[in-house]
Amino acid sequence: MTAALSMGGIGVDVAYATDGTDNSVGVAFSYSVTSEVTVSGSAATNSAADDQQAVSIAYASGALTASLDFDVDASTYAVESTYTTTVDAIEVALTMGYNGSDVSIAVDATYTAGDLTVLVGANDAGNAYVDASYDLGGGASAFATFANADELGPNEIDDGTFVGISLEF
Repeated sequence: MTAALSMGGIGVDVAYATDGTDNSVGVAFSYSVTSEVTVSGSAATNSAADDQQAVSIAYASGALTASLDFDVDASTYAVESTYTTTVDAIEVALTMGYNGSDVSIAVDATYTAGDLTVLVGANDAGNAYVDASYDLGGGASAFATFANADELGPNEIDDGTFVGISLEF
C-alpha cells in the first residue's frame, strides 16, 4: 500500500508492505530547492532485513546530471555524473561514478524508430545488456532482453535471455 503527496516542490511518499509474516514501512521525501537542484531522503523499517536511511542531492541541467547519495546505515556514499547527447536518433549516456572506493564507468545507448525501442549498454565490470521492445498497440508490446548480470540498464533487466509479450489493461 502506498500514498503520495506532492505540493509546491515538496513530495512525500509513504509505503507499507507485508507478506503476512514480515513487514516493511517506509517514507521518502523530496524537495526541489531550485529548478536544477533536488534534495531527497528516505527511511525504511524492515522486519526481515536491515533498516535503511539515505540522503541525496541531485543536480540536473540540460544534458548533464550529477548526484551525491549517502547511505546513513552503511556509512557509504556514491557520486555519479551522467552526460547525455543525441546523435542521429541514438541517445547516448556516459555515466561515471565513485562509491568511496571504486570508480565505475557505464555507457548506455537508446535507439527509437517508430514503435521499436532498443537499449544497449555496458560497464567497466564487463556487464552488458540488450533490451528491445516493440509496441503492438492496445497496451500490448513484444520484448526481448539479454543481460549477463542482474539489474542492468534503465529497466533493470535480470541476468539471462527473455522473450515475451507484455499486456497492460
